Amino acid sequence: MGPNQLSGTARRDLRLTQVFLFMLFTGIAVLACLADRAPLDLESIYPDLGISQKFVYYWQGVVYRFFPGPYVYRVLIPYTYWALNNATHLSLLAIDLFVKILLLIACQYSLYRYLSGFFERTTALLGVFIFDSLLGYLLSFIKGPSMIETIDLMNFLVITLGLIWIYEKKFLSLSIILFIGLLNRETPLILIPVAFLYEWIGNKNIRGSSFVFFISVLTFVGIRIFLSSWAGSTWFNIDELKRNLPFLFGMASREGVIANLRLAILAGPFILLGLYKFGEHPRFLKIAACGAPILILIHYFVGAIIEARLWIPLFPFLIPLVVNNLAKLSGKPVN
Repeated sequence: MGPNQLSGTARRDLRLTQVFLFMLFTGIAVLACLADRAPLDLESIYPDLGISQKFVYYWQGVVYRFFPGPYVYRVLIPYTYWALNNATHLSLLAIDLFVKILLLIACQYSLYRYLSGFFERTTALLGVFIFDSLLGYLLSFIKGPSMIETIDLMNFLVITLGLIWIYEKKFLSLSIILFIGLLNRETPLILIPVAFLYEWIGNKNIRGSSFVFFISVLTFVGIRIFLSSWAGSTWFNIDELKRNLPFLFGMASREGVIANLRLAILAGPFILLGLYKFGEHPRFLKIAACGAPILILIHYFVGAIIEARLWIPLFPFLIPLVVNNLAKLSGKPVN
């Protein structure tokens, strides 16, 4: 039933719901960003902390290309800040605050819309609040504001919108969001096997997902042709795996133990709750969930798993499974 078919009372309730959601999502976004910026206050007491300098240094490393790949290919946020800085003369830190608030609002709305495709609104809202409850930890590894974390939030938004459009089989929209997302970070490539699998199981063809794959490859390769790093490129390597799983290589590392313990505490409950009666989840959520183990495995090779921000894009895959089981256990209807 569309908004024009609703009664006057129902339309009023819908408008109120939209206003309340906007207030909630905006308030949470602002508070999360202010908490993330709190360490900046210490610079007035301890100038050598260099939080602001590190923020600007990352931006310079991407824009002036003295960082190695893949960092210099993640152009969307740094170059957007460059354009906004030239247009408004605001500081990069002020721009980051504004952009991060907008992104967090968009992340909450996109997750709410995605979950609303499977659950009633109250249950969908529970999933958003679960994500919100994780933000304090997910944004905690880098002290103070970080453009890298803003990139990771954009990553979350792209993946969540991508899952929505895979589910709705809107492959042109999916191609557009992947084009944008791959200018931000490589992680949205994880959506391609999900798209192939869902389309094949549903229609026994892969025309739409093949088009998405073609656009993604063009974007991924094109940015690497047009931009080059003065410092070369780093990608999959055994050194990261040794740092993340040192005991497999006969090495002792306190950081490695702590990193895996933190990941187990962060993702373990979601994985266990998601696996409970896995076969009873909606078909699409089961297909989408294949992205989670791939994402975890890849990050063991390409990043330091102790960095909590790396796991932000994991939760569009895990939260729906948890919410589905919680909804069933509480007797809430599932679409």
